[in-house]
Parts: sequence; C-alpha cells; structure tokens
Amino acid sequence: MPWLLLAGLLAGDVSSTSLGAWVVIMSGVAGARIMWNRAYRERLSDPGAARHWCRIYLLLMGVLGAAWGIGGAIFFHQVDSVSQFILFLVLGGLAVAAVPYLAPVYGCYFVYTAGVLLPLTVSVLCQAVRFRSRSPPCCVYSLSRC
Repeated sequence: MPWLLLAGLLAGDVSSTSLGAWVVIMSGVAGARIMWNRAYRERLSDPGAARHWCRIYLLLMGVLGAAWGIGGAIFFHQVDSVSQFILFLVLGGLAVAAVPYLAPVYGCYFVYTAGVLLPLTVSVLCQAVRFRSRSPPCCVYSLSRC
C-alpha cells in the first residue's frame, strides 16, 4: 500500500479532504484488483477467456495509473518544493518499477505509465504560475519516458 506512505508524507501539506478522497479511491482500485485476481484464479481452467481477462487487467491497470497520476497532479500544486521533488521521485519510481511486473502483458506498461506520468506532466507544463525549483527538467524527463 504505497499510497498510504505517500499520503503520510504529504499529510501536512495537502488538504485532508482531497488526500482522504484519494486514499479511498486508491484503496478501492486495489480492492478491485484483488477481487479480479481471485476471480481469475478460480476460472483459470478456461483458456478461451484469456482475452477477456487481459482486457479487464489492462483496464484496471489504466485506472490505477490514472489514479496515481491524477493524485500527483492535484497534490503538486498544494505542496512545497521538497514535497514536489518527493512526488516526482515516487511517481517516477512507480513507472520504472512497473517494468518487470507489467511487461508480460503487451501494452499494459504503456497504459499504466501514461496514466502515472502524463497527468502530472501536463499539469506542471500548463500551470500559469512560475515554475518552482526543478520542475521543468523533471517534467521534460518524465515526458521523454512516456
């Protein structure tokens, strides 16, 4: 449950309402993934349904990536420079660490990584206020990874 760790790190800087809502959404997505995994293992004997299960897996990973990315985009504007840097490190680490886990399903890594990195990148690049600290280089780097 890495989202609880990030929520703990940002607890003093981010409004408790948005942080609480994000934690509930992340927990719901994790619960859906656990239920999907159980259902998949119970019906493992049917090889004809593999395409159906793959589509559901892609959808769930896209939702999970988008939940991480949208949370990062929302929290980015509410925190100080140090917390922004931590946020970039956490989201970048999620994208990098997903490679060995999501590589077996074609396209899954790209769906997940786009969901994680694009909302934050677009949010930072489109903000009207002056960039803080090292945001532009981090955004350019994360955009180049997509």
